[in-house]
Amino acid sequence: MSNRILVAAVAAAVLVGLAGAPAEPPAAESAQPFRSFKLPADARFAATPAQLERTLDALTRGPWKPAVRREKVRGAEDVYAKVAPATVVVRTQAGHGSGFLVSADGWVLTNHHIIAEAPVDPATGVVTPTVHLGRLGKDGMVQLIEHGIPAPLYKDSEDLDLALLKLSRLPDGVQSLPFLTLAAETPRAGADCVVLGHPSSGMLWTLRRGEIAGAGTWPQQMVDVVMTQLSLPAEERASVEAMSAAAAPRKVLLSSCQLNPGDSGGPLVNTKGELIGVSFAMPRAQAGTNPEKFAYHVHLDEVKSFLKDRPKSPQLYIPPSWPPGVLAALLDLDEDGIPDTAVFGTEAGKAPTGFLFDLAQKSGKITTADLARPDKREGWKFSLAIHTGPVTRTLYDAQNQGQPDLILTGTDRDYRADSVLRRDKGEWTREEGKGRHLIDPSQFKDEAMRKRLRVIIARLSK
Repeated sequence: MSNRILVAAVAAAVLVGLAGAPAEPPAAESAQPFRSFKLPADARFAATPAQLERTLDALTRGPWKPAVRREKVRGAEDVYAKVAPATVVVRTQAGHGSGFLVSADGWVLTNHHIIAEAPVDPATGVVTPTVHLGRLGKDGMVQLIEHGIPAPLYKDSEDLDLALLKLSRLPDGVQSLPFLTLAAETPRAGADCVVLGHPSSGMLWTLRRGEIAGAGTWPQQMVDVVMTQLSLPAEERASVEAMSAAAAPRKVLLSSCQLNPGDSGGPLVNTKGELIGVSFAMPRAQAGTNPEKFAYHVHLDEVKSFLKDRPKSPQLYIPPSWPPGVLAALLDLDEDGIPDTAVFGTEAGKAPTGFLFDLAQKSGKITTADLARPDKREGWKFSLAIHTGPVTRTLYDAQNQGQPDLILTGTDRDYRADSVLRRDKGEWTREEGKGRHLIDPSQFKDEAMRKRLRVIIARLSK
């Protein structure tokens, strides 16, 4: 299958708007060991839907622009006055998204993909984005409260693209916050609806009206996926169907409201101001199309199910092992004739988004094309995963059990850990280790693996 067809098919499915002994010396002298390395020119498409979704989200995020609306809202004034004060800005190192309050004591609902690159609080090991509230003024417009409030993550679902935060405190002098209630009934096609969010190309608390255009299962029932599958030869169709099936299905709503990057996580409401969905994606532009006509939202039924359980304490965030990236290449950096490194990125000749190192060389015969197939990619038996900045993570499978048992999180400024998580008997716990170098060969007992890691990092750092 050509890369172009495969990218189009998968993109249609996942479019987003969105120590013990003394440690050895670091594997590289440089604090930023991959600064000069670029994705090879022969890198090819090799992303599963989950990887592509995270990649597209990162590419569409922009800087936070704290400019608020000052013009008078035309139409849906009552909805704006009810919904806007409950809508919040969710800010991370990677940019910003939207969210909204679902209780008077500070529970906030947003998208999973918004908080995935949020900083980890070194004192707790918990992902903690910053939430900015707004206050409805006498002129009927919401004014930004510039002092943000940390909001630890209590629960998230990558499959549903939902995350539940809770404000660490209420604003000074505030006893109760405005919040949105969930609609009792599922909206039907043709019903009027309103979105509110913080588009990076517009202003904070921007309202748009539209209609519910349809409902279905994401991504399997997206029309571009279905039509692409029908037009392909049998063998190529099987590859696309396998990739589509690998994405966990979720119920979604399609509306005619116009979304922009920054709107993700914001509320979709009915004319009563009741929540009917959560914005999470917008169509991608294709030649001859107008993608701004539609928007995708997590369905009300999925939201209700997700909010039934509200944990009593924040959760440790365990990131997926495979880094984001649309393109990949397999490299033999120790020059022994066997690939040892899978590198991912968004464009050949640009900085990579991550690496997967097979230090034990257990993968056998596997190709770059296999990395895009859910039924084959698990054949790449990596021992160490590195996700590059601004939030940098190293995930170690030091025990060779097929899953990470140690995660170090820091930044690409100095490659030192701010947070250390370790898995023991299936449970993740936080441990001390702030300041540890993110790349630590001593985590591996096997000398051959330690030596191979030092060689690989040295090659990548040239």
